Amino acid sequence: TMVAGAASFTDEADIQALDAVNMLTTLGVIQGYEDNSFQPDGVVTRAEMAKMIFVVRNNSADDEAYADITTNLTDINGHWAEGYIKFCESQGIIAGYGDNTFRPDATVTGVEAAKMLLVLAGYDADKAGLVGSNWSTNTLKYAGSAGILDDVNSGLESGLPRQYAAQMIYNTLSADRVKWSTDSGTFDDVLNGGIKETVGSAYMGLSYDVGTMTEMSKD
Repeated sequence: TMVAGAASFTDEADIQALDAVNMLTTLGVIQGYEDNSFQPDGVVTRAEMAKMIFVVRNNSADDEAYADITTNLTDINGHWAEGYIKFCESQGIIAGYGDNTFRPDATVTGVEAAKMLLVLAGYDADKAGLVGSNWSTNTLKYAGSAGILDDVNSGLESGLPRQYAAQMIYNTLSADRVKWSTDSGTFDDVLNGGIKETVGSAYMGLSYDVGTMTEMSKD
């Protein structure tokens, strides 16, 4: 059951997205630093975002099986996140720049992170227009409707703070997976076999308990 953990950081009072940070720490998606701080306003790099998405998608941080797969990217060889980046590239979650670089240590923007998470949830980048001249506008449209941007109190065109990267991933875990429907020409959250499932349930085995309060006592 998806219940927030009790991550305790020395700068916990500075974390606005505390539920998200606690949850993703518990799931092993994001970590604090050796001094037991979280540094919520520190920005996330493109490599770090690739690793976090890898962990969600595979429910594991072990990237050894992907370290030697083929890549078109020219600047990730020997990088600590090489396997994570190659996996995400193979799934269409990330793409390089026009010169075939990925720039793994560059800051990831909120829009870039949202695009990656949309593809993780099943949005086809071409059909959703997440590539090309209007990619940013289309990304914000789909990410907004999917709830990925809920409670993300940060400028999305600038470097994404760690706590709001956590918030975006946290939101994605409860977002429905989708597929392209040729019948309707839109994305459908009813998958093959007539099932509906969230990203969290599909990839990390998360379930959601919903209850109805029937009685309250004064005590």
